[in-house]
Amino acid sequence: MKYNYDLKGDITSFLESINMNLEDFAKNIGFSRQFLSEQMNDPSNNELLEQVYDFIYKNKFLLNEAKNELLIETKSDDSILLYHGSRYGLESIDFKGSKKNADFSNGFYLSLSLDSAINFVEDIKYSSVYVFEAFLDDLDIIEFKCDEEWMLLICYFRGYLEEYKNSPLIKKLLNKIKDKDLIIAPIADNKMYQILGSFASGMISSSVAMHSLSASRLGNQYVFKSKKGISRLKFLSRFYISTSEREDVKKESKEQASLISSKLNLAKRIYKKEGKFIEEIL
Repeated sequence: MKYNYDLKGDITSFLESINMNLEDFAKNIGFSRQFLSEQMNDPSNNELLEQVYDFIYKNKFLLNEAKNELLIETKSDDSILLYHGSRYGLESIDFKGSKKNADFSNGFYLSLSLDSAINFVEDIKYSSVYVFEAFLDDLDIIEFKCDEEWMLLICYFRGYLEEYKNSPLIKKLLNKIKDKDLIIAPIADNKMYQILGSFASGMISSSVAMHSLSASRLGNQYVFKSKKGISRLKFLSRFYISTSEREDVKKESKEQASLISSKLNLAKRIYKKEGKFIEEIL
């Protein structure tokens, strides 16, 4: 299956909204009409994609948000929409993908919100977000909150707990997620990994870490861990994330990072006598 952009449909929708013809549109983005027309049904030129979608975004036509709203409105009642931010594009989807030191090791990672998926690729030029409809009713699922178990598993898979890898509690948690089709858990970003690293090294307690991490508004990630799980995903659309859109997301990310840092400093003072340190837990 080919996971591609609907370039022709996206351009047509934009041109109809501002009453512009294809010839003028091509001139505005610095390409010939002939070349643009040739690329319409099977786009492969990254610079063309960048110019097309950046021009659309700069003209206040919020294409990705609008398309996403329509997908939400038309999806099946027994499904949810999930989003995968991709740096290089998808040839296929595989539950054995991703890096082993990802939050829950190998798996196909998606988020519950479009914003979170864009956040994942905010620094990557020519990146995109894939939208899937997911049917989860018959899957073996485990869900974690922003709690001690979640922190320990993230720290373990991220390689922060090497000296505790044979801990009975770690083994118990690994057994808990074994053979699951799907893991649902909070998303951690780079700022949160710094806090988790401080927790894993014994610099802050579990209580301080959890209160700090709860400042994140990234939502949940859905990690598909089996062939059965992957089979419940239906590809719907691919959104190109232009430079201007990524820059706007980065501004919001910086504000969120500042909030997490501020909350960490407060939590260190307020909750310094609560919770346990890593050596007490493991």
